[in-house]
Amino acid sequence: MKFVTAATTPQQVVEGFRLLTQKAQALVPVAESINIINTPLITIGQGPFPIIISGFSDQIKIGDALIELLKDDFTGLTQADENLVFDAYEEFARAEKSTLNILISKADVLTNVPFIGPPVAAVLHSVEDVVNSISTTLIQKIVSRADDFQSEANSLGNVLDSTIKKYGGLSQ
Repeated sequence: MKFVTAATTPQQVVEGFRLLTQKAQALVPVAESINIINTPLITIGQGPFPIIISGFSDQIKIGDALIELLKDDFTGLTQADENLVFDAYEEFARAEKSTLNILISKADVLTNVPFIGPPVAAVLHSVEDVVNSISTTLIQKIVSRADDFQSEANSLGNVLDSTIKKYGGLSQ
């Protein structure tokens, strides 16, 4: 996804969050399908985990494009524009937390196949970096909603941290 423009519009940012939200929502049924039978299929590139890792990798690419977009002139927003961007961010954060919470709940299934944990934790570290960068930029650029962005970023960050710890700890 590449955005080309002299000045970034709120609609472009909202579209980026819409794509991120769709990617997060698409991972829900895949994460829900994790079970002791299909988990080892990762060794042959099948089962839910290659799809999950690929889905988060797609989020990273979209997030990186959104970061670039936010570097462009993104000022002079109306209150309605700021609310539109926050609402899209909040919707993405909700969808992402839903997916992550499912992954947390399924992690205990993986105790017999702990080698799955590190690749999931690694991709989630990258997702966390992208989310942190986007969140920090929005907090700085949309000051009227900075507290709201910070609160939502903290909430999402906490769930990301929990998921990373859960999956990172599987290999030990």
